[in-house]
Amino acid sequence: MRTLKSFCVLTLFFFINFNIYAGGFQCIKYEIEFTLINGSTIKGYYPTGNYEKMFDFDDVSFLDMIKHFKTSINDSITIYKEIVLISYPEIEVFNKADCRFKLNTSYPENVVTLDIDDIISLRIIETSHCSICDGENYYWNGISPNVITELSEEEINLLIDKEPNNVYIFWYEELEYTNYYALSYDNDINKENLQNICESLKSEYNYHYYEKLKETLKEKNIILLRIFWGS
Repeated sequence: MRTLKSFCVLTLFFFINFNIYAGGFQCIKYEIEFTLINGSTIKGYYPTGNYEKMFDFDDVSFLDMIKHFKTSINDSITIYKEIVLISYPEIEVFNKADCRFKLNTSYPENVVTLDIDDIISLRIIETSHCSICDGENYYWNGISPNVITELSEEEINLLIDKEPNNVYIFWYEELEYTNYYALSYDNDINKENLQNICESLKSEYNYHYYEKLKETLKEKNIILLRIFWGS
Protein backbone atom coordinates (compact mmCIF):
# COMPACT_ATOMS: atom_id res chain seq x y z
CA MET A 1 0.00 0.00 0.00
CA ARG A 2 1.22 3.53 -0.74
CA THR A 3 1.06 4.52 2.90
CA LEU A 4 3.88 2.09 3.67
CA LYS A 5 6.00 3.67 0.97
CA SER A 6 5.13 7.11 2.26
CA PHE A 7 6.26 6.04 5.71
CA CYS A 8 9.91 6.58 4.68
CA VAL A 9 10.03 10.36 4.12
CA LEU A 10 9.25 13.26 6.48
CA THR A 11 7.11 16.08 5.09
CA LEU A 12 8.89 18.81 7.00
CA PHE A 13 6.77 21.68 5.80
CA PHE A 14 3.93 20.56 8.08
CA PHE A 15 6.06 20.16 11.19
CA ILE A 16 7.66 22.55 13.63
CA ASN A 17 10.89 21.03 14.75
CA PHE A 18 10.83 20.81 18.53
CA ASN A 19 10.91 17.96 21.01
CA ILE A 20 8.00 15.75 22.06
CA TYR A 21 7.44 12.11 23.00
CA ALA A 22 10.06 9.39 22.73
CA GLY A 23 9.84 6.14 20.82
CA GLY A 24 8.72 7.09 17.31
CA PHE A 25 6.96 10.11 15.92
CA GLN A 26 4.24 11.63 18.06
CA CYS A 27 1.80 14.52 17.59
CA ILE A 28 1.03 16.82 20.49
CA LYS A 29 -1.90 19.24 20.73
CA TYR A 30 -1.32 22.36 22.83
CA GLU A 31 -4.29 24.29 24.18
CA ILE A 32 -3.09 27.89 24.52
CA GLU A 33 -4.48 31.25 25.58
CA PHE A 34 -2.89 34.04 23.54
CA THR A 35 -2.78 37.69 24.63
CA LEU A 36 -2.66 40.05 21.68
CA ILE A 37 -1.20 43.50 21.26
CA ASN A 38 -4.68 45.08 21.34
CA GLY A 39 -5.27 43.62 24.82
CA SER A 40 -7.68 40.90 23.72
CA THR A 41 -7.21 37.19 24.44
CA ILE A 42 -8.07 34.15 22.37
CA LYS A 43 -7.90 30.45 23.16
CA GLY A 44 -7.12 27.76 20.63
CA TYR A 45 -5.35 24.49 19.86
CA TYR A 46 -1.94 24.34 18.21
CA PRO A 47 -0.86 20.83 17.10
CA THR A 48 2.69 19.93 16.11
CA GLY A 49 5.11 17.01 16.30
CA ASN A 50 8.54 15.40 16.09
CA TYR A 51 10.55 12.34 17.17
CA GLU A 52 12.26 13.35 20.40
CA LYS A 53 11.31 13.42 24.08
CA MET A 54 8.78 16.03 25.03
CA PHE A 55 10.39 19.37 25.83
CA ASP A 56 9.10 20.95 29.03
CA PHE A 57 8.01 24.27 27.57
CA ASP A 58 7.35 27.22 29.80
CA ASP A 59 5.16 29.98 28.43
CA VAL A 60 8.04 32.26 27.45
CA SER A 61 10.08 29.64 25.60
CA PHE A 62 7.00 28.49 23.68
CA LEU A 63 6.41 32.06 22.50
CA ASP A 64 10.11 32.34 21.61
CA MET A 65 9.79 29.18 19.53
CA ILE A 66 6.80 30.58 17.64
CA LYS A 67 8.56 33.88 16.96
CA HIS A 68 11.71 32.03 15.87
CA PHE A 69 9.81 30.43 13.02
CA LYS A 70 8.56 33.74 11.67
CA THR A 71 9.83 34.33 8.13
CA SER A 72 9.15 36.82 5.36
CA ILE A 73 6.86 34.21 3.81
CA ASN A 74 5.22 32.85 6.95
CA ASP A 75 4.52 35.58 9.50
CA SER A 76 1.41 34.03 11.05
CA ILE A 77 0.23 30.86 12.77
CA THR A 78 -3.07 29.02 12.57
CA ILE A 79 -4.92 27.94 15.69
CA TYR A 80 -8.23 26.13 16.11
CA LYS A 81 -10.88 27.17 18.63
CA GLU A 82 -12.18 23.61 18.51
CA ILE A 83 -10.83 20.38 17.06
CA VAL A 84 -13.32 17.69 16.09
CA LEU A 85 -12.30 14.03 15.66
CA ILE A 86 -13.86 12.18 12.73
CA SER A 87 -14.03 8.39 12.42
CA TYR A 88 -14.16 8.29 8.62
CA PRO A 89 -12.39 7.67 6.37
CA GLU A 90 -10.98 4.70 8.28
CA ILE A 91 -7.19 4.89 8.50
CA GLU A 92 -4.83 1.97 9.03
CA VAL A 93 -2.93 2.23 12.30
CA PHE A 94 0.45 0.51 12.31
CA ASN A 95 1.17 -1.69 15.32
CA LYS A 96 -2.08 -0.65 17.01
CA ALA A 97 -4.84 -2.87 15.70
CA ASP A 98 -6.99 -2.34 18.78
CA CYS A 99 -7.20 1.43 18.30
CA ARG A 100 -9.62 3.27 16.02
CA PHE A 101 -7.62 6.17 14.60
CA LYS A 102 -9.51 9.44 14.18
CA LEU A 103 -8.54 12.43 12.06
CA ASN A 104 -8.40 15.97 13.41
CA THR A 105 -10.75 18.46 11.74
CA SER A 106 -12.13 21.88 12.54
CA TYR A 107 -15.31 23.67 11.56
CA PRO A 108 -14.50 26.55 9.17
CA GLU A 109 -15.60 29.24 11.67
CA ASN A 110 -13.16 27.86 14.28
CA VAL A 111 -10.01 28.32 12.17
CA VAL A 112 -8.13 31.47 13.25
CA THR A 113 -4.97 33.03 11.79
CA LEU A 114 -2.84 35.08 14.18
CA ASP A 115 -0.09 37.47 13.09
CA ILE A 116 2.99 36.50 15.09
CA ASP A 117 3.87 40.15 15.76
CA ASP A 118 0.44 40.63 17.38
CA ILE A 119 1.16 38.01 20.09
CA ILE A 120 2.63 39.59 23.22
CA SER A 121 2.26 36.62 25.58
CA LEU A 122 0.69 33.20 25.89
CA ARG A 123 -0.33 30.69 28.52
CA ILE A 124 -0.22 26.94 27.93
CA ILE A 125 -3.44 25.54 29.38
CA GLU A 126 -3.05 21.85 28.58
CA THR A 127 -1.18 19.40 26.38
CA SER A 128 -2.62 16.22 24.93
CA HIS A 129 -2.07 13.73 22.12
CA CYS A 130 -3.52 14.64 18.74
CA SER A 131 -5.21 11.25 18.48
CA ILE A 132 -6.59 8.69 20.92
CA CYS A 133 -4.21 6.21 19.25
CA ASP A 134 -1.12 8.14 20.32
CA GLY A 135 0.95 7.11 23.31
CA GLU A 136 4.49 6.31 24.39
CA ASN A 137 4.31 2.78 22.99
CA TYR A 138 2.52 3.76 19.81
CA TYR A 139 4.40 3.73 16.52
CA TRP A 140 3.20 6.66 14.40
CA ASN A 141 0.90 5.72 11.50
CA GLY A 142 2.39 8.23 9.08
CA ILE A 143 -0.20 11.03 8.94
CA SER A 144 1.11 14.59 9.09
CA PRO A 145 -0.06 16.40 12.25
CA ASN A 146 -2.14 18.97 10.42
CA VAL A 147 -5.80 19.71 11.06
CA ILE A 148 -8.15 19.13 8.12
CA THR A 149 -9.92 22.42 7.40
CA GLU A 150 -11.39 21.78 3.96
CA LEU A 151 -14.60 20.11 5.14
CA SER A 152 -17.91 21.87 5.68
CA GLU A 153 -19.78 21.61 8.98
CA GLU A 154 -22.30 19.28 7.33
CA GLU A 155 -19.54 16.99 6.03
CA ILE A 156 -17.76 16.90 9.39
CA ASN A 157 -20.98 16.00 11.20
CA LEU A 158 -21.47 13.05 8.84
CA LEU A 159 -17.90 11.81 9.14
CA ILE A 160 -17.83 11.94 12.95
CA ASP A 161 -19.55 8.57 13.27
CA LYS A 162 -21.64 7.75 10.18
CA GLU A 163 -19.98 5.14 7.98
CA PRO A 164 -20.13 5.99 4.26
CA ASN A 165 -21.63 3.53 1.82
CA ASN A 166 -18.47 3.46 -0.28
CA VAL A 167 -14.93 4.86 -0.20
CA TYR A 168 -12.43 5.16 -3.03
CA ILE A 169 -8.78 6.14 -2.54
CA PHE A 170 -6.68 7.57 -5.36
CA TRP A 171 -3.57 9.69 -5.86
CA TYR A 172 -1.51 11.55 -8.44
CA GLU A 173 1.93 10.21 -9.25
CA GLU A 174 3.34 13.73 -8.97
CA LEU A 175 2.17 13.96 -5.35
CA GLU A 176 3.65 10.83 -3.86
CA TYR A 177 2.73 11.61 -0.25
CA THR A 178 -0.88 12.71 -0.68
CA ASN A 179 -3.88 10.38 -0.72
CA TYR A 180 -7.30 11.50 -1.93
CA TYR A 181 -10.31 9.97 -0.20
CA ALA A 182 -13.69 10.05 -1.96
CA LEU A 183 -16.61 9.09 0.29
CA SER A 184 -20.20 8.55 -0.78
CA TYR A 185 -23.36 8.25 1.28
CA ASP A 186 -25.52 8.05 -1.85
CA ASN A 187 -27.36 4.73 -2.21
CA ASP A 188 -27.35 5.17 -5.98
CA ILE A 189 -23.53 5.18 -6.18
CA ASN A 190 -21.93 1.77 -5.76
CA LYS A 191 -18.22 1.09 -5.37
CA GLU A 192 -17.62 0.65 -9.11
CA ASN A 193 -19.55 3.83 -9.93
CA LEU A 194 -17.53 5.77 -7.38
CA GLN A 195 -14.24 4.54 -8.81
CA ASN A 196 -15.28 5.35 -12.39
CA ILE A 197 -16.43 8.84 -11.44
CA CYS A 198 -13.20 9.61 -9.58
CA GLU A 199 -10.88 8.25 -12.24
CA SER A 200 -12.72 10.07 -14.99
CA LEU A 201 -12.55 13.40 -13.18
CA LYS A 202 -8.96 12.76 -12.10
CA SER A 203 -7.94 12.59 -15.76
CA GLU A 204 -9.87 15.79 -16.43
CA TYR A 205 -8.52 17.77 -13.47
CA ASN A 206 -4.88 17.41 -12.47
CA TYR A 207 -3.78 18.09 -8.90
CA HIS A 208 -3.46 21.84 -9.60
CA TYR A 209 -7.26 21.96 -9.90
CA TYR A 210 -8.09 20.26 -6.64
CA GLU A 211 -10.77 22.76 -5.63
CA LYS A 212 -12.54 22.30 -8.95
CA LEU A 213 -12.35 18.52 -8.60
CA LYS A 214 -13.71 18.76 -5.05
CA GLU A 215 -16.56 21.03 -6.15
CA THR A 216 -17.50 18.75 -9.05
CA LEU A 217 -17.58 15.68 -6.82
CA LYS A 218 -19.64 17.54 -4.23
CA GLU A 219 -22.26 18.20 -6.92
CA LYS A 220 -22.45 14.42 -7.27
CA ASN A 221 -22.94 13.96 -3.50
CA ILE A 222 -19.36 12.76 -3.02
CA ILE A 223 -17.11 14.12 -0.24
CA LEU A 224 -13.44 14.55 -1.15
CA LEU A 225 -10.54 15.24 1.21
CA ARG A 226 -6.77 15.02 1.12
CA ILE A 227 -4.57 13.29 3.69
CA PHE A 228 -0.84 13.97 3.77
CA TRP A 229 1.73 11.37 4.75
CA GLY A 230 5.32 11.41 6.00
CA SER A 231 7.51 9.48 8.40
